[in-house]
Amino acid sequence: MINKKTLTLLLVFVLLISGCASNKEEVKEEVKVVVEEVKGAAGEALDEAKEVSGEAVDKVEEMATDVVEEVKEVTSEVKDALTKESGRSVEKYEDIKLSAQEAYEIFEKKYPEIKIDKIQLDWDDNQYVYEVKGFDKDNWFELDIHPLSGEILKDKSGTRNDKYEKVQLTIEQVKKVKAIVDKVLEENAGATLDEWTLKYDNGRTEVEVEIDLPGGKDMEYTYDVDTGELLEIDD
Repeated sequence: MINKKTLTLLLVFVLLISGCASNKEEVKEEVKVVVEEVKGAAGEALDEAKEVSGEAVDKVEEMATDVVEEVKEVTSEVKDALTKESGRSVEKYEDIKLSAQEAYEIFEKKYPEIKIDKIQLDWDDNQYVYEVKGFDKDNWFELDIHPLSGEILKDKSGTRNDKYEKVQLTIEQVKKVKAIVDKVLEENAGATLDEWTLKYDNGRTEVEVEIDLPGGKDMEYTYDVDTGELLEIDD
């Protein structure tokens, strides 16, 4: 950008040419002086621009460094929290934070082309864990998922050797499980959940809810997950 000093010098230059055209040698000398002045003013302007730009770059770099450090700190805190959650055993049903549909979505993200045919909240080694199973034409897949952090604890797969029919579960069916499980627990005072299983069986999608009652007795309720109909009670 041309500053005021440069504009003034240029104006003087124009006036010299118009007013001193009769003395060419004098004009030449004056032109040289003006050119040098213009060069000097341009140089000063360039130095100022470099200084301002340098300060701006330094400021941006400083801000970027601060942001990176903050991101690292937050990321570290999140990782620490997840590690802490993953290390916790979940011994009470009410302590579970990860929903069944979230476990479903974790499997889908891991295996987007695989159909899910079974989800189970299992009681294993004195703690709850989600087991999500899927299939394609030739293989089976299974993830064990922590019910607090959503961490994948086990990732297994193999070749299918079964011949029975497999039907894909929908996210809408998975979302209905919690209400059925809660209903069973509410209707049985003092009961604790052993496990629940959602799968296709007997020509329909069923959810089996196994509970432990005070005194050591256990019971199993089977519901049609689509209709909510109670199909069977096994004690």
